[in-house]
Amino acid sequence: DIEKITLWTDNCYGQNKNKSIIMCFFWIIHKYPQIKEINQKFLLKGHTHMEADTIHALIEKKRKKTANMTILTPWDWQQLVRSTSKKYSVYNMELDDFL
Repeated sequence: DIEKITLWTDNCYGQNKNKSIIMCFFWIIHKYPQIKEINQKFLLKGHTHMEADTIHALIEKKRKKTANMTILTPWDWQQLVRSTSKKYSVYNMELDDFL
């Protein structure tokens, strides 16, 4: 059984240093009592660029260029991402895929 989890995250305060992340850790420990320890380690600022950053920038650029496209649903996001680059695949997922 897993007793210890170590997560490496970037130093983005809004994404990785907030109450939601801490509550998620509490939920994990409550849901899985065999887990005794969760460590969150942070990468050095300025050294965290990953390919995911590139696709996020491309998606944001495409969204700004297609200002006439209204994004209201996950399907709308799916269409935008699909049209951004053929290099990346978009898969439809249901709630059960995460459980």
